Amino acid sequence: MTVIDNKEKTDYKELIKLCINWGLGYFIIWVSKWILTDVILNERILKDAIDSLLIHTSAGIDVTIIDVIKNDFDTIKYEFCMLFIFTAFTLVYSFIKKAQINKNEIIPLILISLMPFVWFFVTQGHSYVHAKFVYRILLISFMAIEIIDYKILKKTCEKSKTNAKNADKPEKIVKKIKE
Repeated sequence: MTVIDNKEKTDYKELIKLCINWGLGYFIIWVSKWILTDVILNERILKDAIDSLLIHTSAGIDVTIIDVIKNDFDTIKYEFCMLFIFTAFTLVYSFIKKAQINKNEIIPLILISLMPFVWFFVTQGHSYVHAKFVYRILLISFMAIEIIDYKILKKTCEKSKTNAKNADKPEKIVKKIKE
């Protein structure tokens, strides 16, 4: 999160580079597992894994991205409802308090929260068939949204404290005038 913390301007190139590095690292872990298994067991695991990968990332299973998202969200519908309620509360509260939110802190987190949906798009068949364990990737989205909620509430509370301090000042001025 060093790309977005305490900066006036977000470095989107750095954010994209970090996301690509994460994806490459994830891919390399899987490929290295297949290669090591192939070498150690002396079986054709690598070929089977590549065939399986091609099946799960192709249109071998006739589902849409909407079907995949519905299927995965169905697994965590209660958690999603709680997140939605908390985020709605946060947004309404910050709107009432008229908090100024730094978009440079929020937009990168929104982009990060979209990463699981990119994964769902690339691996539609796999994500649909294995929703009972693939849904966990949505934790990336949940955490990013929770961090957004935290940042919004923090700004809102800071604004409220500032307003409370400024509200005391007119009373002090009136007291000084009366004295």
